[in-house]
Amino acid sequence: MREREFRRYLGPRLGARSVDSYIAYCRRFEGELGRNLDTCDISDVALSSLAREFGLRGINSNSLRNCLSAVRSYRNFRSSGQDHFQPYGPSSNGASFPVRRVRKAPPRQSPTGGEVLSNATAEFGIDLVALVARCTVWANPIVVADVMRDDAAAAWFPRFRRFRPGETRGAVVDGVRLDDNSYASQAGRVPFGGVARGG
Repeated sequence: MREREFRRYLGPRLGARSVDSYIAYCRRFEGELGRNLDTCDISDVALSSLAREFGLRGINSNSLRNCLSAVRSYRNFRSSGQDHFQPYGPSSNGASFPVRRVRKAPPRQSPTGGEVLSNATAEFGIDLVALVARCTVWANPIVVADVMRDDAAAAWFPRFRRFRPGETRGAVVDGVRLDDNSYASQAGRVPFGGVARGG
């Protein structure tokens, strides 16, 4: 991990204590898994697999969340253009290749929405998945059962879909009406009133 460059990247985005925490969590991630954040795959798919491996080591869920958030920030740093050196990666015998200098992209003026959310949830120790699950509102089972009498998939408007480029809103294609999500928007609100259709 290129700590100095990463610190410079995090500096305008986080407070000093948070920067230290992010560095520490990235170091812990590297140490526990024996991975180098500059050469290993830290895409979402790879992180999902690494998280399982990390969890098997007895790491508590809060530490795991914080480590993953820090590593995602490192991934953002790597792709931001502020990452001055791009390593070739280790060889099959474990030897390190020399790094090559790549042209530095102009610095981005402000973080993306994803970076802001990732940094905030990590800083405040928020499990975003648990938060969304806790705040989810479910349709009344009576309403769902009533809708399923007409459509097994419980689609409120089963013969509708969003129109595509080149198609006309309101047209009917193979018995399916093309819409601009107006019906879907209605279907997303009405079932939560708890009143069965026709009731």
